[in-house]
Amino acid sequence: MKSLLSLGGRGLRSWAAALAWTTLVLPASALAIDSKCRDDIRPVDDNPLGYRLRGNRCEGLYWSPHASDAAITVLAVATGAPAAALPGEGVLHLGWSGRVSGAIGDAVQIQAISLRPGLFYRMDATASLGGGRFDWPTDVVRGLSLRGDEIALRVQARARIGQVTWPILLPLSLSGGATEGAGVRVLVTSTVALFAISWECLRIESSGMPAQSVARGRAGGPFRADEVVTLEVAAPGSREPCYLDIVGEPVVASNMTPPSAHVVVQMPSNPVREPRAASRAR
Repeated sequence: MKSLLSLGGRGLRSWAAALAWTTLVLPASALAIDSKCRDDIRPVDDNPLGYRLRGNRCEGLYWSPHASDAAITVLAVATGAPAAALPGEGVLHLGWSGRVSGAIGDAVQIQAISLRPGLFYRMDATASLGGGRFDWPTDVVRGLSLRGDEIALRVQARARIGQVTWPILLPLSLSGGATEGAGVRVLVTSTVALFAISWECLRIESSGMPAQSVARGRAGGPFRADEVVTLEVAAPGSREPCYLDIVGEPVVASNMTPPSAHVVVQMPSNPVREPRAASRAR
């Protein structure tokens, strides 16, 4: 059995793989507003902070999953800078825009994971899309002494655009307020060292397929394998979902296909910042 706190690149690669985009597409059963714990997560049963149902969410420590060949993983999409300190009242108010054109149902999937190397922690919950808010008790993260900037959060809905059903990541606010007028911070990590990371935002046509490029950027590294990198993404004038194509340039040249990730992000209204160089999350 692998240690819960096993350190090193292989451990980080394993939780990055567990968060791969393809595993986060909401099945029909997940559209109900409930907090069923994931069957593929092995909780640490002999620890009071182990992964289990806790009121309105499933949360806690789990055993390290097996390593995988996943390349670039999108960990979070948020607005504003993360707060290092958690709020004093013991509840973190998560907010998102409930206006998603073509939304299927009224459910969003919320996920949090630890960015601290070797600490395998996660939280899974469902909430109302239209409600635009989730109140998250912070007793477990406080018990683990996790800071606000050591947690990656993402919220996902589903929408029908033309003939295609897309999982859509919604920009998350940690204040519980609106996300209008803020830049989008996309946290990514890669299983291999990268010389640079390029991204391109493609507008999704009425048919449901990505087409015209509306914005692009390139973040120079180098970035270590498993390093968490923050990309500042903005598409001036666009309030529509953006098909975000992220491609890495490996430090070591090889015949392998460049690592990449492809997600759909709901862009906030009136972005106020132009894309800039990436920053390291820690």
